[in-house]
Amino acid sequence: MPLPKLLPVSWESLRMLLLPRTAPCITIVQPTQGPPRVEGTGTALRHLIDRVQMSLAATRSREEVEALLAPWRALEMDPLLWSHGCDGFAGFGARGEAWLMPLAGPLTPSATVASRFQTLSVIEKIASIQRCRVLEISSRSVRVLDGVGDGEGKANLVPVPLCRGASQSFPDGSVSRDTIVELERKEPHRVLRGTGPGGIRVHGGFGSRAEGVAADTRRFFHEVAGMVAAVGSPPSGGFLLVGQPRTVAEFTDAMPLAQHPFVRMTVHPHLIGDEELAHVAGDVLRASRRRREITLTETFQEARVHGRGTGDFSDIARAAAAGQVGTLLLESGRRESGSIDPVTGTIDFPPESEVGETHAIAGSDELYGGLAELVLANSGDVVCLPASKMPTRTGVAAIYRWGERAMQGAGVASRARDSGEYR
Repeated sequence: MPLPKLLPVSWESLRMLLLPRTAPCITIVQPTQGPPRVEGTGTALRHLIDRVQMSLAATRSREEVEALLAPWRALEMDPLLWSHGCDGFAGFGARGEAWLMPLAGPLTPSATVASRFQTLSVIEKIASIQRCRVLEISSRSVRVLDGVGDGEGKANLVPVPLCRGASQSFPDGSVSRDTIVELERKEPHRVLRGTGPGGIRVHGGFGSRAEGVAADTRRFFHEVAGMVAAVGSPPSGGFLLVGQPRTVAEFTDAMPLAQHPFVRMTVHPHLIGDEELAHVAGDVLRASRRRREITLTETFQEARVHGRGTGDFSDIARAAAAGQVGTLLLESGRRESGSIDPVTGTIDFPPESEVGETHAIAGSDELYGGLAELVLANSGDVVCLPASKMPTRTGVAAIYRWGERAMQGAGVASRARDSGEYR
């Protein structure tokens, strides 16, 4: 039996999961503790799969049910699942398709069968991921890393591939001065005169050696700064520059102004290990996350005063369907069964008899997840905040792309267009 395919934790993966599919769509969220509690964890997954089977058996044939559950039955017996080092996974299965996404952090076991994948757990994890760019700088080398984390602990350090035009590439993110500053450059302080015994190059010229080294270092920093800027827009967590004060100052002078601000760590790169650097990067991400939470809360309060924001779930759902939500603040961990019409934004709640069944509910959708997906489908941003940081009690807060009056006008035009009266 084939195992589910592995998906990276990214917005690209999420967009793929949001594509329309033939029901039923199975979503399984399972923590994995790994050894020595493998047996108990496997039993928990087996219980979730059995619940899905009972839910599907009411409306599907036995052969169809077994085909849908085959990848998950095979996954249950796979020892690698319980020793991969992550805290758990989210599994997504439909007819002829099955994916597995490893997740970090605390997870609540659940299994649902619905008309679409339930992606709220994935959205919360992806939205919490932050990056800061770490640069270890010395006069002879620069190493560029991305610190990736959720702002709760230490960051994972990932090398950032660099390119110098089409001629040179540095896949590990490390660039030495010798690869940039070539001795053959004809400059006043560096002129090749010939070769000595054994092929040793003999240089001559004029000007002090200190001036020449300084010029070489400036050129080196300028080249590397250009490569770093070409990687893309600065990450949300900013930059962490590690190096001696003078060296860091010279490098920042070569950086484009758009790359500021920086967090500086005054220590020679050779005197700090990757483990300690990961903790420092985690502190930078934590501070960046706090600043972001404060900024978004203040922005929402100001937007609400000017009619460009609200905490009413129904109003946000209609605005999201019209594509008018620019930023959605979502309370982490909040769940409620229900669905949203993607055209009108109308909310539909399940029958009362189904409310409270949290493990596997045939045909059920998640209300907060549906709202987040609707905002993302219309190029909006979703930011997850803890309950203590939310500016509303409804679990949602929206910042519109424009004001309330323009929103109402857009809604009238949309209804007229749908009824055939719009010209």
